[in-house]
Amino acid sequence: KYIKPGCNILDVGCGSGILSIVSIKYGASHALGIEIDEPAIPSTIDNRDINGITAEQFEIKCGNIIDDDGLQRETGFEKYDIAVANILPNVIIPLSAEIGQHIKKGGLFISSGIIDTAADSVRKAISDGGFEIIDTTTLKDWYCFTARKK
Repeated sequence: KYIKPGCNILDVGCGSGILSIVSIKYGASHALGIEIDEPAIPSTIDNRDINGITAEQFEIKCGNIIDDDGLQRETGFEKYDIAVANILPNVIIPLSAEIGQHIKKGGLFISSGIIDTAADSVRKAISDGGFEIIDTTTLKDWYCFTARKK
């Protein structure tokens, strides 16, 4: 729905790489996946390769973008059309204050994997992070917020 040909994706907590891989398959020109769990990286690379996606299309870095200034600089500022994060609310909340600096004005932050008991806290953190929530999707007890950078 939101992926447009040529867009640039930032995938925080990329895990298996599925969100980046699907984004490239839907026309994104580039994705940067960031994963804090170093042992997950070889599987992410395998998944990228199995899907016929090049390292130039889908880069993968290991680290914590929330508090690693060097990784924040390497990631780049105001460069991504969309940032995605399908991770736990206790990570999305502090990430919401940091991620905006990497997204272009008017770009999107899509966060999912949010259990209903944490939805209000995550919604507030995203709003406080300089975003306007434009879509909320639910599936049983789970939430996904799509927010636009102001």
